Amino acid sequence: MSKISLLFAAVLTIVIVGCSDGKLNVMLVVWADHESEPSSASPYVPPSSSSMEEQSSSSSLLSSSSILYSSSEEEPSSSSISSSSSLLPSSSSSVQQSAGSSARNERPPRPPGEKVSKDGTEYIDYQTLELGVNAAKGFTTRYWDACKPHCSWPRNIADINPFAICRNCDRNGREMPALYEHPDSDPNSWGGMYLGTPNACDDKSNPAQKALWQRSPAYNNWVANNPAYPSNSSAYMCNDMIPHIVNDTLAYAFAATQNDGVQRCGKCYQIQFDGGEWKNESDGLAARPNNRALKGKTLIVMSNNTGGLDDTTQFDIMIPGGGVGQHDAFSEQIGVSKGELGIGFGGLLGECVDVDLPKLGIDYYKASMEWFQNCVREKCIRLFSNKQKQFLDGCLFQVDWLMAAMNPTMIYREVECPKYLADKYRSNIHTEKPQYFDTWQK
Repeated sequence: MSKISLLFAAVLTIVIVGCSDGKLNVMLVVWADHESEPSSASPYVPPSSSSMEEQSSSSSLLSSSSILYSSSEEEPSSSSISSSSSLLPSSSSSVQQSAGSSARNERPPRPPGEKVSKDGTEYIDYQTLELGVNAAKGFTTRYWDACKPHCSWPRNIADINPFAICRNCDRNGREMPALYEHPDSDPNSWGGMYLGTPNACDDKSNPAQKALWQRSPAYNNWVANNPAYPSNSSAYMCNDMIPHIVNDTLAYAFAATQNDGVQRCGKCYQIQFDGGEWKNESDGLAARPNNRALKGKTLIVMSNNTGGLDDTTQFDIMIPGGGVGQHDAFSEQIGVSKGELGIGFGGLLGECVDVDLPKLGIDYYKASMEWFQNCVREKCIRLFSNKQKQFLDGCLFQVDWLMAAMNPTMIYREVECPKYLADKYRSNIHTEKPQYFDTWQK
């Protein structure tokens, strides 16, 4: 027998063995992880998020000839319950689904806690979640207002132990102090009073906030030691808090969570998409192909913002171009008009749905997955190609990993935070709790 025939027989044997003992899927997953780096539809329902102190937070039309009509094929998904686990401190937090199935969207269950090395980075292959067993039902929206994160305000992290405050950054994306001692405080007589550095979203409505910061010793020291610091900059969301792709079925991101009296700052949640679409389920409508293509993917989110959301089951994922919501520092930060960032609640994808499709006279349910992806991609490139690359990368995450899905449903539970997110979250300036912080945190 020739060498080629022997080789063919060997390969064939491996494939047969793989198929007989169920390992073929594992082999394919490993190959996919090493060979490819991955690059989200009901009429739009707006999320609500911003990062003010007390709460968290124009594109050319694609021609109708570029619209690929999608099939009416439907796929089942999951449905509701509660959760708990932990991050930095300890732990805390519809309906009828469409029938039918599409094998190409199914992903095999993942084993719990398996560590896999990719490009020198170790990550956890998270346990597959089951609704009602170890996960609750929820949904995701998206936003990026660039405001100072809620979890960067001293008063909002008072009960976090060990001490950890979220990073905030200047206009250029450099970390800056999140808190400082009131310039008029007298530690010898009444202790110190700690204030949060001014919020870029508050500059017009609360100029006194910036005036206090600029006359504090902390401000003068910061400017003197950081020549590249924009001297008039307030605090923004850090540019590097964009989503991060691990592989085609796992990614990390920051998110706003509900402010319901539970301390959620610095907590992480495993989100496993179930292929559904928020609001469509209760209306008895099938999810679009974009949402079904997400089924089985896992997103680990870390809460750095709270408030302004519907309930504890909503996670507002931080994605540049996802919409500025109620408050906007982003347009000023990158020098564009607010209208260029898309619809306030919905962003660039919302503009594709609510503006572009109606102009083209195309039914929402008949535009293909590829049309939505191309529409958002074109807007991302037009808006961010001449800005910081991080914003373009973050915007394209919505296209290439989230499949331009509209408000996808999922199941979730609280989990331990991965090092990648914890390192992006924790301040490198405030590594220890300041003196008098418990008494005078402000």
